Amino acid sequence: MTSPPGKRLERLVAAMHHVESTGAVVTWNDEIAGRQFDVTIRFKFGLHSYLTVIECKDYSSKISVEKIDAFVTKARDANANKAVFISSQGFQSGCFPVAERHGIQLLILSETTDTSIPELVERFTPGLNIYDVGFRTPQSGDLIEFEDWGGNQRGQARINFAMMVYAPSRPEIKSSLAPLIFRYLI
Repeated sequence: MTSPPGKRLERLVAAMHHVESTGAVVTWNDEIAGRQFDVTIRFKFGLHSYLTVIECKDYSSKISVEKIDAFVTKARDANANKAVFISSQGFQSGCFPVAERHGIQLLILSETTDTSIPELVERFTPGLNIYDVGFRTPQSGDLIEFEDWGGNQRGQARINFAMMVYAPSRPEIKSSLAPLIFRYLI
């Protein structure tokens, strides 16, 4: 079973901060003072402790200024040192002055589909390079070949096909493949 889109965004943001926040404690779905936060980051620097709170929204439309106003209050109630609001679709124009006035960082996280591999290599340091991936049938060990793995939609359809055809009654295979599939299809 896969997570709803909003939860996937929250987990992705938590994972990104976990990787990039050495020495910090990154928590997904945290509660502070009776309020739920999608992601929190806690760290110490010298004698001081710091808290960053992050709100993630995977809506089909831009975030309204009312959502930013509510997050300002929520972040203040938690005594956060930094507050970040992440949207998959952007923000309405009224959000920017409110966020600036209250020190809220607004970010848009979206999938990049028009970036070339060389450009990605220049911009990011990979933690894992995968050069060749394939599936083998459990019965014979024969390699299942696909013409082209390009793009998430076709790749996802082929992986789903492989799971349905080659593991129809093996829930343990499906459940162990699901996190792996999700990891590479974000």
